[in-house]
Amino acid sequence: MKADSVHLYELLRASALVYPQRKALEYKDEAIYYHQLSELSEQLADELAQLGLKQGFRAGVLMPKCIQSVAIIFAILKAGGAYIPLDIEAPAERNRYIADDCELSLLFLPGDSDFKTAESEDSAEKKKRIRVRKMDIDIVLFSDIKNRSDSPEGLAYILYTSGSTGKPKGVMFTHQNALSFINWCSTAFEIDEKSVLSSHAPFHFDLSIFDLFVSIKHAAALVLIDAKHGKNPRLLSQLIEEKKITHWYSTPTILKLMLHYGKIDRYDHTSLMYVLFAGEVFPVKPLKQLTEIWPHAKFFNLYGPTETNVCTWFKIPLPLPKSQLEPFPIGEVCSHLEGKLVHRGTAGNELCISGPAVCIGYWKDDVQTGNSTFYDEGKRWYSTGDLVSVNSNGDYVYRERIDRMVKKNGFRVELGEIENVLHRMPEITDAAAISTVDEDLQGKIKVFVQKKAEEDLNSVQLKQFCLNYLPHYMVPDEFIYLKKIPKTSTNKTDYQKLKAYSS
Repeated sequence: MKADSVHLYELLRASALVYPQRKALEYKDEAIYYHQLSELSEQLADELAQLGLKQGFRAGVLMPKCIQSVAIIFAILKAGGAYIPLDIEAPAERNRYIADDCELSLLFLPGDSDFKTAESEDSAEKKKRIRVRKMDIDIVLFSDIKNRSDSPEGLAYILYTSGSTGKPKGVMFTHQNALSFINWCSTAFEIDEKSVLSSHAPFHFDLSIFDLFVSIKHAAALVLIDAKHGKNPRLLSQLIEEKKITHWYSTPTILKLMLHYGKIDRYDHTSLMYVLFAGEVFPVKPLKQLTEIWPHAKFFNLYGPTETNVCTWFKIPLPLPKSQLEPFPIGEVCSHLEGKLVHRGTAGNELCISGPAVCIGYWKDDVQTGNSTFYDEGKRWYSTGDLVSVNSNGDYVYRERIDRMVKKNGFRVELGEIENVLHRMPEITDAAAISTVDEDLQGKIKVFVQKKAEEDLNSVQLKQFCLNYLPHYMVPDEFIYLKKIPKTSTNKTDYQKLKAYSS
């Protein structure tokens, strides 16, 4: 519809020029049109420009999903900065770590929020809080905003994910990384100005890049779903009917919730054209049920780590064949990327991805960036850590991980980060986390705990301790007490024995 943009904020400007009176965002009973959203973000960008920010500044967004938070994201990009979306439901300590780690120049907060959730206890004197005119939001300014370290050229956003070292790690994306993915989506999923997209994923989750920017590029309407309503399957079913959503994108967990508890057969969902799912395996039985209830929709299995966003896709054949018992493959590599298999000894073949949508690396972590990438035939490749095979149709089939990263409800979880947190608890002498899969292919996290003999601990206390440091989706599902965590001959945790205990 439009010429290719160079920066993400140009998508909004272009759509506002062509379709100023079309709805851009809907949130609960509110709506904003494209000309209004563009004007609002431009005004806020002008205010940011007056602060003397260095090009490539980093701005945190600790806001609930709403119309204002979208305007803020585009304002940051327009002002020459990169946005860092923070999880408003995450523990304050985790958000403080991220804010310190990426050296924020400023942080956006709701006007009525607790100031202490955004700052270190010993650094209040280094910050100033100002109210943004005509908007119920505050900006926390750091006193040395002009001296913050440089960002890589063209940096647009940083998404923090669970880290194997026990701390979250920031994955860096440029405008061109995102636009490569957005332009591919535009050709793959028939989106235009009459489309209505769902925005279920939180902005710190990589699924949100599709929601936010693909809709804005095509002057489509985006229905914002906040964290509270996103967990209510009945409300989600109602929302699809009321807003006439054409493109739905979420994890299989959410779709299964709607199937089992959303009473979707009572609602008119004939508007649905595309149902996209990603982040975890979708068991065949509930997927088949959903395709029978929504026979008019096209279903796609999208796969990819945060570092590549979506890198492979598979169109679900309809009607589903009766012989299908195993989950569907992750499919073929998207046309804007390249893929190849690298043999990893006895482990198997690892899927590696190259192309313009692959992230540029990890924030302030050259070692991790180097460990996860390599060069071959003049191209830079990202090692996904996922072992795959190729079926008779030439599609990639996911097998397992090389490392100890797992997915839970679509979110990436490093088991080492959970162990690191539990080792902080004075009553515990050792802890080891493993991942299991139930009969519905739902990932579960179990932790084996070795406590001091005199201590009396229960699962409620352990979960509460974890919630002080970890987001809710990383909190273990089950704790198992052992007198001694088994070790290998080299005194490392014997995870194979622990998995045997758990089976």
